[in-house]
Amino acid sequence: KAKVNGVKNEYKGYTPGIQSSVVQVERIKSDIKPREFFGKYVAKRKPVVLIGGLMDEKWKNKAGKLWMEEGFKHLFNKAGTAMVQVEERCNKTGHFGSSLPRKKMMFKDLMNEIQKGNNNLYLTTQYTDDEGSSDNDLIKSVFPSPADQLIDDFPLKPQLFGNLILQQVNIWVGNANNGSSSGLHHDYHDNLYILLKGSKRFTLFPPSDAPKMHTFGTLQTIHPNGLIVYKESSNHSSIRSDGAFLDDVENWSLNQEFGDSDSSNSNNGSMKGNRKNRLYQSQDDDEGDDYLNQLMISASNGKFDNFDDIGDLDADEEDETEQIQDEDDEFIEDNPKNKKEPVSFSKIKVEDLHKTNWRQNQQFPELKQAQRMECELKEGDMLYLPASWFHEVTSRNSGGDNVGGHFAFNYWMHPPANDDFDSPYEDDFWKEMWRKVEKSLGVGKEKEEKKKKRKRVGGKEGKGGQKKKRKIGG
Repeated sequence: KAKVNGVKNEYKGYTPGIQSSVVQVERIKSDIKPREFFGKYVAKRKPVVLIGGLMDEKWKNKAGKLWMEEGFKHLFNKAGTAMVQVEERCNKTGHFGSSLPRKKMMFKDLMNEIQKGNNNLYLTTQYTDDEGSSDNDLIKSVFPSPADQLIDDFPLKPQLFGNLILQQVNIWVGNANNGSSSGLHHDYHDNLYILLKGSKRFTLFPPSDAPKMHTFGTLQTIHPNGLIVYKESSNHSSIRSDGAFLDDVENWSLNQEFGDSDSSNSNNGSMKGNRKNRLYQSQDDDEGDDYLNQLMISASNGKFDNFDDIGDLDADEEDETEQIQDEDDEFIEDNPKNKKEPVSFSKIKVEDLHKTNWRQNQQFPELKQAQRMECELKEGDMLYLPASWFHEVTSRNSGGDNVGGHFAFNYWMHPPANDDFDSPYEDDFWKEMWRKVEKSLGVGKEKEEKKKKRKRVGGKEGKGGQKKKRKIGG
């Protein structure tokens, strides 16, 4: 499509259309088969609520069964001493925001405070400035604390997602007896949001409505699958629809091509100098593994994240809705002119969004043509939300009381580049990155060792058999 007001809008996915009444998100049972789920919802970029929780045995027997047991005993035993960084409510504004210093505390101490009714603490995505290249660094980039202590409790990749590749998981915990709002924004990955405690109301708009959302960032491109790219990124022209950066893909591709070649240590021109000779070592070498680890960590964290600059969202003083930063995963630099707001957040106030006449907004008249959807999540429900769908989330405690809080867990998956269930990406870049994660976790290590042992034993037996055959023949 041609650019409109400088925005290249190529979105080809589902939209609800402009309706006189708000469109409700479809609700289905969660036992749908992965291929059918992909064809009906993932490939079409269509949100859907799934009832019944994950069907994976590990989820049903562990996280889905044990995490919300009385007193959070299981969570305390496995992850109680894990250190987490918690947002604190600002005394001056009464809001949360990651521009404020985070409080470090044990996960069990946070959960105890939540049980007591403390509504001044909020656990969101965990960030670190340390981007090492060790296996442990890689694990923590994909499974940030306290999830890294609970890996045995949930499937690393839900069966429902088929061949999509995991980017990150997160745990969200807070208290909100009067309701707390995320603010209107979008994320950059396909999201499976699992509500374990409390209730959530989602207000949604498709990626094609981005020009009507008045983001703090300047829109550049809306990919066919919906992924939004902003001009504030210095590499805005080199971000693929699956979220991969072209320079990362090029580095990976060269590593694949030259990694097993003796020429990887030479100074031939195709390797573009000594730096790349150093990077593209054999993947069996420690240096090559460290490089791929670092590449995956960079891809998981997002090279242009700047969450520490996220400030509080605007809120009407008479509105009882608390403003917090919600599940957000950005890889684009913040707009320099609005350093306190991430580029993916909307300037539209939450209280205006929930007025009866929300379309009649003099400040943002484009809302008249916006395509809105809504859904309510109850405990045990899941929401599949494709990448870059705008959403505002209002969270509440169970039963509306101020004790016990709300608790959610989510998977972020790299968005597919096409509608092929078997090969949802244009190459094996993300698949290879995930292989590194599994290797760091030791997944399949025992199986691989047995395979190598059988190969060694088989080789010896084969040679012996040949000698015996020659002897008989003589």
